[in-house]
Amino acid sequence: MAIYRTWSVQPLGTERPRPVGQPDGMPAGADSRSAGMVRTIPVRIRETENSWFVQADAPGVSSEAIGIEFYQHRLTIRYERKSDEPGTTKYDELAYGHFERVIRIADEVQTDRIVAKYDNGVLLLELPKSEALLPRKIRVMGE
Repeated sequence: MAIYRTWSVQPLGTERPRPVGQPDGMPAGADSRSAGMVRTIPVRIRETENSWFVQADAPGVSSEAIGIEFYQHRLTIRYERKSDEPGTTKYDELAYGHFERVIRIADEVQTDRIVAKYDNGVLLLELPKSEALLPRKIRVMGE
């Protein structure tokens, strides 16, 4: 018998840039350029029988600059990408500044076994599910 859950992973947060330290719906006339912007981190979320896997893009960021926190069913990933290039930039389509993503994981997670790996601008997290969530075979005793 299969058990189906619907949307036990819920991405939280805004999909559009917003000023750092200010909530969505800034008052008209507020200057977002001086406040800095928080941008969303693109992610891929997969589920297996034993774990949740979160893959996040973090190009041009050192592993020491990435902050990861898991608290009250919320996985938070943060980093800041700075432009340290000397000289005057004439054209730049790259995004710099603060990036953040909050993902709600409805399942119980073994927080002491979370693993984070970072390679070539890609962050990969494995969040093992609680053993109470894993399927168990129950032996039937005969007469």
